[in-house]
Amino acid sequence: MHVLVNGWFVNQPYTGSGQYVRNLLRQLQQVWPGGVSVVIPGNEETGRPEGFDGCRFFVAKPPLPGALGKVFFEYEAISKAADNLKPDVIHIPYFGPPLGSNVPLVVTVHDIIQLVVPGLKGGQIGRAHV
Repeated sequence: MHVLVNGWFVNQPYTGSGQYVRNLLRQLQQVWPGGVSVVIPGNEETGRPEGFDGCRFFVAKPPLPGALGKVFFEYEAISKAADNLKPDVIHIPYFGPPLGSNVPLVVTVHDIIQLVVPGLKGGQIGRAHV
């Protein structure tokens, strides 16, 4: 089985989502060595995290900075990577799946606080990827 993982937070190891995805990848690479692909945001100079030799990393450069870039990454870059890599399943380790996918999705929703606390909802851009 080939798993594609959204790695938006993999290079942010001190965030909760970063810790989650890094620990997930540590375990997945033991179960499916070579069968785990991770798409991370960045450019040609973006470093791949160390200790994940059983994962294949691919870099997708968001065309815009900030929240709009994150929305692009979640909806476009992950879908394009799935088209190219042909995984059996896509795992999105936080609340940000692509709008449509020809590949089965597994989405981990850690909490829904942004949906229930009005002050954390943000503007339209923030709501687009929450």
